[in-house]
Amino acid sequence: MRLSVIGLFLFLIGCSEASFELSPDSRLPKWFSDIEINSRDNYMVKMTYYVNLGNRSADIVLYTIEGKKIKKIKGKMLNEGPLRTNKSYPMYEAIEANGLIELIKHTKMEPIFYVSDEKNKLNEILED
Repeated sequence: MRLSVIGLFLFLIGCSEASFELSPDSRLPKWFSDIEINSRDNYMVKMTYYVNLGNRSADIVLYTIEGKKIKKIKGKMLNEGPLRTNKSYPMYEAIEANGLIELIKHTKMEPIFYVSDEKNKLNEILED
């Protein structure tokens, strides 16, 4: 009984699906453009996807390279599932936060993501 209650609770609040770190080769997401960034090399971004009753969201957190949390953003994933090419990778997610949409790209099965400027992929997601 106790396990059933815990399972129902997790189902209702949502579960962490996966966690990723922004590649050092990628630009920072526009969600952090209000912060004065002196050098991209001094920051890292971690992102966690969540699934809750069919809703998909993401927490995106900006840290200094030393690990100090600077800002946390809650985003809504706009596509029902990852957009894939005819292969399994790359995969794309469109995430909206604070009125800004960013296209997230996963190039292979690893805990790394990129911010993509591929407008055709973003348009494909937004048209669905």
